[in-house]
Amino acid sequence: MPRRSVIPLLVGTFILRLNGGAANIILGRFLAELALRHGRTITNINVGLLAVAFFVTELTLAPVMGALSDRWGRRFFLTLGPILGLIQVVLLLFTPSENPLPYLLSLQVLAGISSAMQVPAVLGYLADYTAQNPERRMRFMSFYELATSGGLAAGVAVG
Repeated sequence: MPRRSVIPLLVGTFILRLNGGAANIILGRFLAELALRHGRTITNINVGLLAVAFFVTELTLAPVMGALSDRWGRRFFLTLGPILGLIQVVLLLFTPSENPLPYLLSLQVLAGISSAMQVPAVLGYLADYTAQNPERRMRFMSFYELATSGGLAAGVAVG
């Protein structure tokens, strides 16, 4: 495997998790604002469903996407995953003001699919990249976890 930098993957992981941390807060507030403007009530369960839709989709599909990325190659998943994420963000602009919860839930499912495509492909790439050097593997996997947890924390703060 040619020696390339893994910094773009770590930066991409940070951005992915930053989006995940911020999206739940922003979408919850957005849903509450739409409900308030249209005289509807919003419950904690409605807001919680936004996070559940994302994480259940990601956790369910990640093993399947990981197996497919091993079979078909990681490049496809490392390219298509972020494209789906961008599509999800653009589709937020078209959120209906009447009954927005089902639409936002479907967008969270799309974001979960995007994440499920990226995470196993990144981890597989890092494993291949560090296959000959256990010390390097520990270092890069630590950076990966730092990018993941740091991105989620920064996303909550930004949200």
